[in-house]
Amino acid sequence: MIDRHYFSHVDPDGLSARQHLVRAHIKFSRVSEIIAWNQGSDLEVSAAKVVQVWMSDAIHRHEVMSTTHNYLGAGVATDGHTITWTVISITGRDRTDPTARIRSVVLAGDQATVRWTGHDPWLVVGTAGLRDYDLSRRHPGGVWQTVRDNTTRVNTTTGAQEGTEFRVRARDKAGNTGPWSAIVTASSATS
Repeated sequence: MIDRHYFSHVDPDGLSARQHLVRAHIKFSRVSEIIAWNQGSDLEVSAAKVVQVWMSDAIHRHEVMSTTHNYLGAGVATDGHTITWTVISITGRDRTDPTARIRSVVLAGDQATVRWTGHDPWLVVGTAGLRDYDLSRRHPGGVWQTVRDNTTRVNTTTGAQEGTEFRVRARDKAGNTGPWSAIVTASSATS
């Protein structure tokens, strides 16, 4: 808006936020956009004024307080005199990666009992929820091997020795797979 010298929900080419999202291949079921501008160069003062204006108007307040959107993007730009604000909110499928971590590894002889936990970040709406976990191990000097694949369990006992490493990752019901957790090494002192 600043670069093209306009202030509108529709750009000079006739495209709305919805059309830009479609062109960017972002999938959503609902979209809203709120915009504002003011004069000055102090972003903190400008932001406070913009929020005050949005919250004093019923339609804008409804969009700011909406519980029907689960993602938003906010942007601010200035030419040194005018500051323009844009917030685009969408309702879309859960795109957040779940997380998992090893809670404990207890080594007893040639067996290790591994316990883990996971979390799927909570969205305002549309949180997929945890589906399952992958657990892998690597014996000293070896390669990663699957211990449990697509399991809903949060513990297992498996063959291990001093120095065996374990890692876990979570998957949610939307198919998002999180990163591997920090590696935990089995030792007689590990708990």
